[in-house]
Amino acid sequence: MLFKLIKDVALILDDKQTISELNKYLNEEEYDASKFELIIMLTNFVIKDIASNFYCYRSTEYVETNENGEISFADLNYSVVKINEIKNSRNSKVKYNTDGTKIYGLDSSSVYTISYIYYPNDINSLSDTLVLPLGVNENAISCGVVYEYYLTKLQYAEARIWEEKYKEGLRNLYKPSKNLFCRGL
Repeated sequence: MLFKLIKDVALILDDKQTISELNKYLNEEEYDASKFELIIMLTNFVIKDIASNFYCYRSTEYVETNENGEISFADLNYSVVKINEIKNSRNSKVKYNTDGTKIYGLDSSSVYTISYIYYPNDINSLSDTLVLPLGVNENAISCGVVYEYYLTKLQYAEARIWEEKYKEGLRNLYKPSKNLFCRGL
């Protein structure tokens, strides 16, 4: 999926060098991965923008506390933005404290269900998986990447055109439940 997104962006930008390197990658030839770095960085930025402003990535995990009644954020699958709730084994909500690196104030060596909002993991190479939010398609992401690209090149007129396409793509999100979204557009 990342390959297709980079190809789409390269075609929009008419970036012949990146397209050539993508063809080498497809043909399993030696290629210059640095040609993809800017697009990958901007893709990460756009995905984080969506996660921060439009769509909340949510996860629920079962985690056991340590002997001090703590759970390190590092033990969770994703980077925590906000804890929604924590439930004990009896499915009752519990009170907890957090210091930004861990959750504490829980019973020791107990299993809890933690529901939280997270940032998706960064993509770093063509082999990484691009996880799109429910209802967000590659076209919206591509428009966002092109928008950010033109901003980095200080081409504001072009950026405005692609910003509108990006926002339009996000406005058209499939909305199965309002509680999936962080803020409206």
